[in-house]
Amino acid sequence: LPVLVVGEFKAGKSSLVNALLGTEVCPVDDDVATSVPVVISSAEAPVARVVHEPDAGSDEGPPPTSEVDPALLAEWVTEQGNPENRRRVARVEVGLPHKVLAAGLAFVDTPGVGGLGSLHNTATVSALPFAEAVIFATDASQELTAAEVGFLRHVVRLCPQVLVVETKIDMQPRWREIVALDEAHLQAAGLAVDRLAVSPALRRWAVEGGGAPANAESGFPDLLGWLARPGKGRAGDRTAATGGAGGGDRR
Repeated sequence: LPVLVVGEFKAGKSSLVNALLGTEVCPVDDDVATSVPVVISSAEAPVARVVHEPDAGSDEGPPPTSEVDPALLAEWVTEQGNPENRRRVARVEVGLPHKVLAAGLAFVDTPGVGGLGSLHNTATVSALPFAEAVIFATDASQELTAAEVGFLRHVVRLCPQVLVVETKIDMQPRWREIVALDEAHLQAAGLAVDRLAVSPALRRWAVEGGGAPANAESGFPDLLGWLARPGKGRAGDRTAATGGAGGGDRR
């Protein structure tokens, strides 16, 4: 059941996925930008597979694939490691042993290079009708832009289960003001979507030993609870498996 994590360039999508899973799976850095989709699902042991774009004029059949070291994903999925997608990567599929993934969810970290209106976003838009849910990440440093609101209109038409997540609240002392402004923008646009505010940094600290108070303050127990809430196909059966009120411990 794919959950698409979408949003503008540098909105914190990859950090959000890492914090959800309690492990550094998606490359994250100040000068790193995800340029191809990363699909993360359940596996008995960590594994990564690159799905390549087929050669022009090739016979129909499954696309070529190659196994890669999960620790070297940045060489395949970022603009810095794979500029202009010279390696012709369609997507990278990552398998991890994790109880949230074992419960039936798969997270898709979508490209942010060039913003929501770029060609990189075409694959994201085409995948929306097949998504179980969409998490729309937006940086709490500024209110929603017109481009973000317009994209959200499109998302809601194609996938009714949408959550707007304000990220990086630990870095923004005025994040509550931004949340209030965003609520007004969404109401003005007639978009009745769920909203949460989270801190991936606090979540990471909680997973590394910061404890339950830090985890609760991070907002991620509420995010896991949203993913397990009834109304998302089989998602209503996942509450116990995802640990909606718990931490990020792996299976």
